[in-house]
Amino acid sequence: MDYIHPMNVVQTHRRNHRQLIVLTKKKSPGLTRPKGEHEMSEKIGFVCDSTADFPVGLAKKLRIHTLPVHIQVGEKDHLHGVSISNNDVIENMLKNKDVSTKPFYPFECADYYDRLLGKYDKIVSFHLSTELSGCYKSAVNAHKLLFSDDAERIKILDLGGWAAFRSAWDWS
Repeated sequence: MDYIHPMNVVQTHRRNHRQLIVLTKKKSPGLTRPKGEHEMSEKIGFVCDSTADFPVGLAKKLRIHTLPVHIQVGEKDHLHGVSISNNDVIENMLKNKDVSTKPFYPFECADYYDRLLGKYDKIVSFHLSTELSGCYKSAVNAHKLLFSDDAERIKILDLGGWAAFRSAWDWS
């Protein structure tokens, strides 16, 4: 889309929480895009692990793909948000069942990345701090399983201290 100069805006309307802009049909002579502004030419996908635990519908609304961690209840292995919900986990804990978590396996993550690379030019994958979980390490190991040209399109982030900062922020 061309850069819209404010002088070309005739009027604006609000409908369904979106702003519609009515423009004049002529472009201003010599109109150029301001320095530093670029058109978005790449589709970037965002991935996190299910420890992010977004409220229902928020991850979808934000277009964040969620890779489920494993939740072990007794002898049975579940995928968080797929075959077991947070309420199910709490119920099992209240029944004094053994409940534990473990990160996704690297091959699961590599397959997930592979599918998303069919939709996106690049992927940013962010995970719970290595101090709290093995998800980041599992994602890094998954990265090593990919072909180098695919691996170059993925950036993996360890949220590190950010999770602690956010927790502190929520308590204030």
